[in-house]
Order: sequence, then structure tokens, then C-alpha cells
Amino acid sequence: MSRVWHIVKPFLTGVLVLAGLLALILIPALSTTSDVAPQFAALQGAARNVTPSEQKTLGPLPGDLSLYEAEQSCREGISTPGYFSALNGAELTDATRSGIYPCADFLGSSTEPNIVYTYKAQGYYPKVYYVNNDGPNGMYVVGGTSTPNTGRVEPGPFVARINPITGEQVWRTYLENGNVNTVFIGGTNLNILANGKIVFAWSHKIVLLDRETGAIVKSRNLPSPGPVSPNDINYKELTVASDGTIILRSQNREEGCLLQGGGGLEGCPQSAGGPNLKPSPMLAIDPDNLRVYDSIVAPEDSATPTIIAPYKGKIAIYTAMIEKAYRYFWDPATKKLSQDKSWVATYLQDGQSVGDAPTYMGKWIVIQTNGLGSETKASSIVAIDVDDASNTQTVFPFGQLESGQTSNAPPKPEGDLENNMVYSADGGLGKIAGIHLDQDTGKLTTRWVIDDRSFEFQPLFGPPDERVLITTKWNPDVGLGALATGSYTQQVVWRDAATGKPLAESDFLPPIGFNGLVAPAYGGRWVYPAQSAGSLYFLQPMPASSEPPVARE
Repeated sequence: MSRVWHIVKPFLTGVLVLAGLLALILIPALSTTSDVAPQFAALQGAARNVTPSEQKTLGPLPGDLSLYEAEQSCREGISTPGYFSALNGAELTDATRSGIYPCADFLGSSTEPNIVYTYKAQGYYPKVYYVNNDGPNGMYVVGGTSTPNTGRVEPGPFVARINPITGEQVWRTYLENGNVNTVFIGGTNLNILANGKIVFAWSHKIVLLDRETGAIVKSRNLPSPGPVSPNDINYKELTVASDGTIILRSQNREEGCLLQGGGGLEGCPQSAGGPNLKPSPMLAIDPDNLRVYDSIVAPEDSATPTIIAPYKGKIAIYTAMIEKAYRYFWDPATKKLSQDKSWVATYLQDGQSVGDAPTYMGKWIVIQTNGLGSETKASSIVAIDVDDASNTQTVFPFGQLESGQTSNAPPKPEGDLENNMVYSADGGLGKIAGIHLDQDTGKLTTRWVIDDRSFEFQPLFGPPDERVLITTKWNPDVGLGALATGSYTQQVVWRDAATGKPLAESDFLPPIGFNGLVAPAYGGRWVYPAQSAGSLYFLQPMPASSEPPVARE
């Protein structure tokens, strides 16, 4: 008997162990208090956050690899003095902020239906804003800047390098934490200098970062000439002159107001005008050591960026301020800034608010009004003669405001000098227009108007005779009131720039945020920074007829 038990015992032990394992598996599954249901609910929630086209891709979108070399070669063949030569080495293309990317590719069809594939990048980038690249293998983002007006904020600003295909973080460098000080944390931009360093300015500070490691190479606190205190200044407006000099101009927060982000510009009691708003200083900075060459104080405050363009052999700096538009000169020989007092333009009509960043259009400087909105006067496009600031032409592309309407046009108008076209978006009215500019007379003629609610930039790309316009578009089922809560979604639309006709439309995605930019990536891809969600989405338009069988399941 003992021999039998010696044989059977291991078998029975195995049965008991197996039964125990089954009990451990089955009892929780049958229990009403198990963790399985919550886990399943979480999975369902995650699935709901995946867009239809993302469900088809199942992973990263590398784009068309055969285009990488040609796109970079094309970019290197276009002069962008002061900026790194890449598909998007500047905040918005170049020193004029033209918003044109002639070397980017459209993989879709201009005549047949298209599909836009989507990939949500790895990583969390709170308040992600701008996206730059330094070639096919390097991509950079800035975040942590568009903070809430009050309360706790995401630490930042920060700059991060990410994998340009997966979006996975390579490094992240934090530069500030608005929870532990009272400096003005407003919007910022991101640029790569010709010397290969990333330059980044915020509040009254500026740094140079190493692209490979994120290490801080140089750091300086900046002066605050004029009456604005360092705590209320934000040197957001960074542009690089053709000789490489960094030109900084500030946005100012009302003295004594502690609101952060956009609230510092719009939410303070006397925003956009008033005795407590002080004139903006402008600085010229050495790009190698960040020392200040020169400074000057403007006659007014401003909320929008400068542009730099050539004028009769000089480096001209144009800016739209609260009441008037001005021109300054930077002299590389004397290292001095100066105001051209012969060129001061009146561009606003009664009831309109500050103009957006100017747009360079050859013989004309073009400004979009109502950058901070208006409930009494519609937005307009104003062309100012570069030789005579008193010679202006104006068009109201969307007509005048009707009862109950609001105009709000924060993005600068994009300008296509080769086609003499200007593009205007008024998010308050929910419309976008294509406008022709006569170079000889400055006459502005509205060519087309479409329904499209967008508060963001409208980049253009491709060759002059095949220009494509990219717009963002609100879900039409959501009203304007959702702007205050961010409870709306947007899609990206690729359009024929000559007609406004849609060519391709993405899925609806979380909001990109005011003045956001859908940025070009190599291989016919585009990057959508969903600011509120802290996510990056890679988008790739392609003809619907080329959709592979697996994607049709």
C-alpha cells in the first residue's frame, strides 16, 4: 500500500495544485467585486480615445522614406539666413513668418478622395505648442507655456527632443516652474539657429540648448529697459535677423496683475490698452554668447510678434502695436537699433483690437486686425505701402458684423508672395478667406470665403502652382461657447489654396489651441500638437484608392 501511495501522491498533489490555480483564476472572474470589470472599462475608455484612422494604422507613420533626402536637399537650396536649414527650423518658416513650406510634400490626390492616417505619438507633453525639426532625424517640441490664468500650472516651459517617427522622448529640459515664482509665464516660440543651437526665451530669460543632449549651453537674465518690471515681461517675440542677430520684443502683463498665460494679455483689467500697460522693449542679442548688443523702447505695448524683412539694403523690423504699426532698423555694422519715424501706420478702425504679426508681401506689409477680438467691428486685412505708411488699402473679407456676432482673429494672415495671395481666418465668425493683393496698387480682392472655424495658423506648402493650404476646423456641432472650456474637437483640412476646396480631412482630434501650428514632418507627414491633451498626432494624407486591404477591415 505504501508503494501505491508513493506513486499516487505526486499525482494527487498535482491535481490539488491545478484545482487551486483554477480557483484563483475563476473565483475572481465570477466575483462581483473583482478588478476585472474596472480594467475592462479602462480598456474601453482607451479604445474610445483612438481615432478611426488610428485604429487602422496600429502604430507609427514613417511616411515616404524616399522623399526624405529630396525634401532636405530642397530646403538647403532655399536661403533662410540666421536659421538652421531644415523643413521647419523656425517657429513659423523664417524671419518673415511666411508660413510657407515649399519643400513639404502632399501624398494625397488633388482630384480623387483621400484618407488621412493618424498616429498618436508616445509620451505626454503638457501644453505642447510648437514643433521644429533639424532634418529627418531630429524633432523638438516646446510645452508647459500656455498655462491656466490662475491656480497650479504644469511645470515649464520645457523643451524636448523626440523621436521623429514614434514621438518618444529623447530628452526634456525644464527651464522654469510657475508654481514657485511670480514671473510672467506666457506663450513662447521655438527656433534653431544657424549655428545649430536651440534658442529659447521666456519671461526675462534666454538660453541656448544643445540639440543632441538638451544641455543648457548659455543662460542669461535679460534687462527690462523702460518702465516694465522683469516680473511682468515676457520676451516671447523672438526673430532672427539675416546677420544672425537675435531680435527680441516683449509682451507685457499689466503691472500688479498676477494672471498667467493668455490671461496676462487678455484677462487683466486694462488688457490691450490702458495707463497700466507700459511700452514694450526691444533687444538685439549676440547669438553666440547671448550678450545684449542694444535695446530700444517702443512707443506702445504689443501682444503680437515682429517680422524681419529687407528694405532698400537694410534689415527692417515690422511690428503691429496696440494702436499703430511701426518699422525699426537693425544695423549689423554699428550694432544699433533705431526707429524709422517716417514710417508709422494707422491701421485700426474704431472698435477693432490689436493687429496680429505683420505679413511681408513685397511692396506691402499686410496686417490682420482683431487679434484680441471685437464685438463691435469686423476683422479686416490692411495693406500698408513699405515706402509710404500713409498709403493703406483695406478689405473686410467677411463683411461687417451682424447683431450677435463676434470677431476674433488671433492668427497672423499667411502670405503667398509668389501668388500674391493672403489668407485670413476669423474664428469668431467661423470663416476663412483667400484674398488677392495687387502689387502695384495694394488693392485687396476677396477671391473665396469658406465656413471653417479656426483660431490657428494656416500654413501653405508645395510649389507655387500647386499650393496646398492647411486649416484646422472645429466640429460644426459645437458652439463658440466651448472655447472657454476647451470642450470641442478639431480636424485638420488640406485645401486647394487657389479655391479653398477641401482635398483631405483628418479625424476629429483634441484642440490644438490658439495660434497653434500643424507643422511639417519629413516624408509627407504633418504633426498636430494637441495642446490641451498634451499629445502629438502624426498625420499622413494618402489617396483613398491606395488604402491597403488590411486597412479596409
